[in-house]
Amino acid sequence: MRRTTLGSSIGLGAVLLVGTALCGTAAQASPITCKSTVVLAGGDGYVLDSKLGAGVCVQTVDAVFGDFKISDLPKGGRVAFNVTNFGTPLVGYHGISFNDNFVAGDTYTADYSVEILSGKNLFKEINGDFTQDDGTSTLLTTTTEAGKGSVDWTKTGASGTGPDMINFKPGFTELDVTNKLIDGGSVTAVANDAIENAPVAIKVGSAIPEPASMAVLAAACFGFAAIRRRKANDPSI
Repeated sequence: MRRTTLGSSIGLGAVLLVGTALCGTAAQASPITCKSTVVLAGGDGYVLDSKLGAGVCVQTVDAVFGDFKISDLPKGGRVAFNVTNFGTPLVGYHGISFNDNFVAGDTYTADYSVEILSGKNLFKEINGDFTQDDGTSTLLTTTTEAGKGSVDWTKTGASGTGPDMINFKPGFTELDVTNKLIDGGSVTAVANDAIENAPVAIKVGSAIPEPASMAVLAAACFGFAAIRRRKANDPSI
């Protein structure tokens, strides 16, 4: 696999990153092209949609997100990121959430790629969810890699039904992801968890997000937590 190309960093206390992804045991998505990389301390934080132009990537601990295609999302949004170790046995969750006031009756797409940079971890699953208070909306999540399961998650109000998980075997180090939201309600965030097969080494004492970031992260973490609670309560997912 060729190296991910990285350049000068931008915003949010970014630092330079040079990483080489390990080869997986199955066919991979195309490596992410990074001209500049925002590194989020501890894996938590957010980046304005307007900053995620061509070649801009975001690193969250051992993974990098990039190749964003989010131009048809509402203007002024933010993409929030979150990393936790969850479950029994523990595995690493890389959460990404697209946050904005979506308009009922519209359809939105958000494409991105995610790549594990180091270690022996592989992606084992990806899931999807969104937050809303009323109406009926549907989230369809697809990846370019063939996996077992699907995300075709419909909510009426806050209650959801349908499949919400794609499983990967034997696993991948790179995924290309597309979210399609059919908004029929009051959606404020669309979230995915890209799940590794082992815990993530999160550094203790990482920087705490500035106060202005906390409200966005709180909304994003609500979506991440809902996904993880469903997984914990239902052994079949």
